[in-house]
Amino acid sequence: MASVHDVVACPQCKGDAHYEFYTRTLEESLFCPRCGYIEHTRPVMDRRKQKQDPQRRAWFKCRADGTPIFRTTPRAGRGAYCLAQKNGVSTVGAASRALTLRMIADFRRDTARPEIDATRSYLTRWNARRRRVEVVVGQLPNAVGLLDEVNDGDCE
Repeated sequence: MASVHDVVACPQCKGDAHYEFYTRTLEESLFCPRCGYIEHTRPVMDRRKQKQDPQRRAWFKCRADGTPIFRTTPRAGRGAYCLAQKNGVSTVGAASRALTLRMIADFRRDTARPEIDATRSYLTRWNARRRRVEVVVGQLPNAVGLLDEVNDGDCE
């Protein structure tokens, strides 16, 4: 599948976020590796037209002027993590709920494993009251370099 990648400002923390546009499906996704903000936009499917089509092609619902209707699903970031291995492979993701002491302890234990590069690994949380990212474990690298160094992994 062909896609376009870019670095854009995160709507939540204003840091650099990873943006991806899939040209075939017209879907867009946004992920911030600093605060964990995730946003997914997709066209709304017209199931009635699709059912009537003998080739079962995908049909998008459109407005009266012919432009497709899109549905955007934002998810506020609660925190993000990067677990970097010494062989260069990294897992980047977003916290699906508020960080607990147990989650922080488990992350610290994981960074102590011999195959993990603790200097490139980090865990953050979003402080909604202060509207800023707080580093819990490790250190955030420079924002643009972060997207060049790591691969997108499990985002849940």
